Amino acid sequence: MRHLLFLHGAMGAQSEFNSLMEKLGKEYQCHSLDFYGHGQSSFGAQFGIDVFAEQTMEYIRQYDIKGCDVFGYSMGGYVALFLEQANPGTFRSIMTLGTKLQWTQEGSEKEASRLNPEVMEEKVPEYVDSLKKLHGDKWKELCIQTANMMRYLGNMPLVTLETLADIRIPVRLGIGDLDRMVTLDETVAAFRVLRKGSFLVMPTTPHPLAQVNKDRLAYKIEKFLET
Repeated sequence: MRHLLFLHGAMGAQSEFNSLMEKLGKEYQCHSLDFYGHGQSSFGAQFGIDVFAEQTMEYIRQYDIKGCDVFGYSMGGYVALFLEQANPGTFRSIMTLGTKLQWTQEGSEKEASRLNPEVMEEKVPEYVDSLKKLHGDKWKELCIQTANMMRYLGNMPLVTLETLADIRIPVRLGIGDLDRMVTLDETVAAFRVLRKGSFLVMPTTPHPLAQVNKDRLAYKIEKFLET
């Protein structure tokens, strides 16, 4: 049975993949983890894409699943692409959904500004409640650390069109047609430089994973893995 690793997005947790793992668990040995500071995982000494990539590599070594397939949602897709370009052959294939691949100073500041805990408590209390359920008392610190990570990416992107062109495994870049964080143009630009790339648009699909149709997504993941 092939191994399939799920990597969650910023402000997310591995528990968000429970239904997908259940749907795909009959055909694949499914794995997931909480990045440092997320879900049930405590903060490490450092925080960022490169740290999460090393954490993922440690998981792969621990469970001896090098060459597994991976589905990365949003930041999880960025981590997977960064890890594969730095360590070719880590994965058999990569599928992403809602992964932002063009980080600029202006764009990163816009996204980071949305992660002010005090403003969030006032403006989006329901979202804050969901963060508390996922992360407990860590949620405020997670907002601050994630905002700093986004600003760092705006100044020093770790995945670029040049580095994507070096990836030799199959990669499918997915985007929801209602995604307000990731643009179609940036996703298509990344797809065009991939050696073994493919492109997927999910209809009536916004950015938040909680609002993605899991039956449809599971089907799309399975079809990609069959290729």
